[in-house]
Amino acid sequence: MDYLAIAALIVAAIIAAPFVRERFRKPVDLSKAPGSLAKLSQGITHYRWFGPDGGPMVVCVHGQTTPSDAYLAVAQKLAAKGYRVLIYDIYGRGFSSDGNGPQTRDFLVRQLEDLLADQGVTGKFAIMGYSMGGIIAPIYAKRYPERVSSMTLLVPGGFWWAEKFSRMTKIIASHPLIADWVYAVRGSQILRIGIEASMGEKIDVPEIHQIQLDQLDRRGFRYAVSSAISRDLFHGDNQAVHKAIEKAGIPVLGIWGGVDDVIPPERADVLSAWNSHARNFVVQDAGHGLPYTHSDEVVAAFETFLKETKAA
Repeated sequence: MDYLAIAALIVAAIIAAPFVRERFRKPVDLSKAPGSLAKLSQGITHYRWFGPDGGPMVVCVHGQTTPSDAYLAVAQKLAAKGYRVLIYDIYGRGFSSDGNGPQTRDFLVRQLEDLLADQGVTGKFAIMGYSMGGIIAPIYAKRYPERVSSMTLLVPGGFWWAEKFSRMTKIIASHPLIADWVYAVRGSQILRIGIEASMGEKIDVPEIHQIQLDQLDRRGFRYAVSSAISRDLFHGDNQAVHKAIEKAGIPVLGIWGGVDDVIPPERADVLSAWNSHARNFVVQDAGHGLPYTHSDEVVAAFETFLKETKAA
């Protein structure tokens, strides 16, 4: 056999290996889902309701790598105050299926649209977005301003993307196939190191770190993360989204972690520049795990915001 052909086969095997391993990972076991399952147009979505029927409604969109469990403490505390809270797992995370397609803006907003329609939600609601959910929630609010009474963003993404990365990282993150391969090879190891380093911190959701670790071995998780990073969710014009929300007059609150090394609290200045009506609040000793480490502060800031803006 020609040496070039052998070399080509070796290269092809190296490229294919992480994707082949992914196919042999165990799919998520939907029978273990603690909530309910909805069969939507793009896949099965796991969701949970908290609080009394008829209470002011809050819809929570979680982040890139931690499923909706990130909101458990916040949802339970809001429910105890009479709010009706909906949390759900984005495709490829938690107990939702992998989904059918790249995780673009349209794909991720469609999941939320489908779920709200499936649940018969027709009135206005407050929307809350954490980290990556802090990009999805504004996009939804821009498209459906008549549905959103207020928006609360917890250490939100979308304000920092290019400046934090090296040139090589920017190249990888801007090319979907390269990003998918690199993340399939190294992504979970990097996340595991970060999760294990955070163990021992104060948390309001006792099982959250094990839940995060469990994500790393489920089929579809690695692709879901890399797909969202390398498509238009992070690379699109987020400033235009926030300008549209400002024009629509939707009250906006940004809650930031004072010691967050993922989305630094200085990004609050960018939110203010993009939306002059937005309010900001910093939880001084909080990092990027804000909703599951400082749920009391999140709930208190949210309620104060609704009271002051009369957005409930």
